[in-house]
Amino acid sequence: MICSELENAMDPYLDDTLTEEVRDRVERHLMMCESCAFKTRSLEQAREMLRDSFAHEETTPGFRERLAAKLHSEFEDVLIHPSDSHPSQLELPFLRLSAS
Repeated sequence: MICSELENAMDPYLDDTLTEEVRDRVERHLMMCESCAFKTRSLEQAREMLRDSFAHEETTPGFRERLAAKLHSEFEDVLIHPSDSHPSQLELPFLRLSAS
């Protein structure tokens, strides 16, 4: 693995979403490349600090539904609804980019 490949794999590595094979390649590279190891540790620490900065709050059961309805009504004119042929991981509409 080279440094530019690691940059693309850094977030998935920290999220623990890489395959075992790719994870092994990343870890081998991190053992050999001080610069990438520093960047990875720095990003990991920044993420941890952000996570720790905010208290985890649980929402009420209807909050997500009320928020989705409010957003939908406010942005109906610019929403693009995901098609069934292109399901997305999140079941959220997308904003249409204006050409103006």
